[in-house]
Amino acid sequence: VLPADGMPADLIFDFEPVRRGYGWVFPKRDHLNMGLYTAVGEEKIDRARLLAWIGDRFEGEASVEHVTGQYLGFGAEHLAAESALSDRPVFLVGDAGGFADPLTGEGIYGAIASGQAAAAAIDAGLSGDALATEVFALETLRLRRDLRLSASGARWFYANFDLGYRALTAPVFRGAVINAYANGTKVASLANAVRRFARMFSINA
Repeated sequence: VLPADGMPADLIFDFEPVRRGYGWVFPKRDHLNMGLYTAVGEEKIDRARLLAWIGDRFEGEASVEHVTGQYLGFGAEHLAAESALSDRPVFLVGDAGGFADPLTGEGIYGAIASGQAAAAAIDAGLSGDALATEVFALETLRLRRDLRLSASGARWFYANFDLGYRALTAPVFRGAVINAYANGTKVASLANAVRRFARMFSINA
């Protein structure tokens, strides 16, 4: 999206336009990266809906270029574990292996981490040090645990949106959310903090 001169260029997450998802605005050097994400399969997101949302946000004062769409791959918390049962060392990584985060839709970290796990598994298999499929399952163990927590968190967050949004954006808590994902999706510690916050909020409400 090429904004008109003087248009605001803040980083934005808009939870209004879609169910169990959000719209985003990511400022770049000379343009804005904007899009819609949802975890609901029947929630149709197409070019017309995206353009309508962009038009609403900027009142038609923006030029839209390079519109693309893509499904995200989820489910690695289940599928990756089963790869250890195969006698053929075939590894699916990134979105192909279902390593996208169910809560945020973010997939870059999962792609890198699962790719590194596949490299370690192949190296171990070629050197004869260990069975490649077992190494891949072990190397992705923490990642799969984090994705399992994210999937649980996504179900809770979108079912309790008002409380979830207040928890994730609370000043005392916002930094922990950002750091948890920036430092390699340390979702376990983040999930525990969210649970404590939710219990405290429900008691005080």
